[in-house]
Amino acid sequence: MDAYFSMRELLKCLVQRSSMPNLTEEQKHNALMEAFSVVQKTTINTFTKENIAKLYSLRGKVLMKLEKYDDASHSFKTAALLHENVAGGNSVWLHWADFLESRLDIENTEEAALSAGIEALVGIMEGARMENELRARKYIARLLWLVKKLSVYGNITEKEVDAKLEKHGTGIPASNWLPWTLYLGVLVLYLLGNGLSNQSAAVNRPVILESIESEFDSIFFHLLEASRKYITQSAQALSLLHCGKDRESRGWLPQLVAELQLRPSVAIARIISHVGESNEQQVFYAVAASQPLDFILENVSAAFDPLKNDKGNPVTSQELFRDIIRKLCQNRPVEISSLCRILFELNSVKEHWLEYTLHKVNELKNRLFGFAHRNLESLTSHPIPEDFVAEIRKWQCSLQDFTGFKEISEDIKKCAQDLESDFAIQKGRNDKLTDLLSIVVKWSLLLAAKFDKLPRLLNI
Repeated sequence: MDAYFSMRELLKCLVQRSSMPNLTEEQKHNALMEAFSVVQKTTINTFTKENIAKLYSLRGKVLMKLEKYDDASHSFKTAALLHENVAGGNSVWLHWADFLESRLDIENTEEAALSAGIEALVGIMEGARMENELRARKYIARLLWLVKKLSVYGNITEKEVDAKLEKHGTGIPASNWLPWTLYLGVLVLYLLGNGLSNQSAAVNRPVILESIESEFDSIFFHLLEASRKYITQSAQALSLLHCGKDRESRGWLPQLVAELQLRPSVAIARIISHVGESNEQQVFYAVAASQPLDFILENVSAAFDPLKNDKGNPVTSQELFRDIIRKLCQNRPVEISSLCRILFELNSVKEHWLEYTLHKVNELKNRLFGFAHRNLESLTSHPIPEDFVAEIRKWQCSLQDFTGFKEISEDIKKCAQDLESDFAIQKGRNDKLTDLLSIVVKWSLLLAAKFDKLPRLLNI
C-alpha cells in the first residue's frame, strides 16, 4: 500500500510539473514521459483492484496530455471496468468524463456529441450513483452543465441525452440529488438560462465561468427574489410539518425545475418524481416556486378529484408539472394538502417596507456590480449610465410613499429621508459609478441589519 501511494504522489507531481508555465515544451514533455515510464515499469501484482483502477486512470491522464488519445481512451475504459463498485474509486469516472469532454471540445461536431459527449454523460451519472451525498454534488454540477452543453448539437443529440438521463438518472439515489448547496444551484441555473452556441460552449467556457463568478451576487439575488414567497416562507412552514431537512438540502431543486420549464423533458420530470418519492414536501414547494399559485391550487385540487384526473401522457412543461404534483399528492395527501393551504395564506402576507426597499437596493447593487465588471478598465472615471440615473430618480420619488405598508415608525421615515438624500445624484456629487457603488453597498448592509431586527411573526 505504501508503494502505491508513493508511486501515485510521484505521478501527480510529474503531471503537475508538466503544467508549470516557466518550463519549456521539451521539459514539460520530458516530465510526462517520465510519468508514463513510471506507470509502465510499476508492478501491480500486489495492488488492490481499487488501486489498479486509479493507476490506469492516471495513465490515461498522462497519455491524454501526450496527445495519445486512443491509448488514453483504452486506459480510462480499463479503469472504469476494473473499479466496479469499489468505494473511493469513483474519481475514475470524473477523469474519464474530463477526457471525453475534452475530445468533444476539440472536435465540436454532432458526431462527437453523440459518442464522446454521451459517454461522458453516462460516466458522470455512474460516478454520482456511487458517491455519497457530499461528494456527489460536483458530479451533479458537471452533469447539468453537460446536459445544457450537449443540447446545442441538435435534436438527435438532445433526444439521446434525454434517453440516457431517463435510464441512468433515476438510478442515482434521491439523497444524492437533494443535498445541493445554493451556490451550485444558482451557478447551474445561470448556465441553464443562457443559451450557448456550440462555439461558445467549446471555446468560451472559461470566460463564461469567470463571468458567473463575478455576477454571482446578482444571480443569487434573482433566485431568491423569484422564490421569496414560496421557498423562504414555506421553509419555515415545513418545519411545522416535521420535514427535518435543512435549508441547504433544497438548493438543487430550482435548477432542475427551471430546466423542465425551459425544455419539456420526460427524463427531467422522472428524476424530479424520483426524488419526490422520498422528499415529497421539498419537491412540492420547489415546483410551487416556479409556477403561479393558481396553477398549484388548481392541480392539487384536481389530484384529489378522480373525475378530473387526466391519465394521458404529459407532453408540455405544464402537463409534466401537473403529473409531478399528482404523484406527490398520491404519496403524501395530508402533508401536501396542508402545505398548499399554508402557501395560500403566506401568499397574502405583504412585504414590510424595509424588506421591499432592501430588495430594490440589492437589485440595484447587483446590476451595478455586473456593469462595473464589464467596465473594469474605466471604472474609476466611468459616469453613471443614464438609464440607472433615470431609474434611481424615479425610485427616489416613491421612497416616502408608504401607501400599502404597515408599521411605519419614525425610524423608518427617517431612514427613507436619508435614503432619498444619499441617492441624490448631481453633477460633481455622487455622479461617478464608484460613488454610487459605495452608497449602494452601505445601504444594503444598513437595511439588512434593520430588517433582521424586525420581530418575527412566525416563531418556530
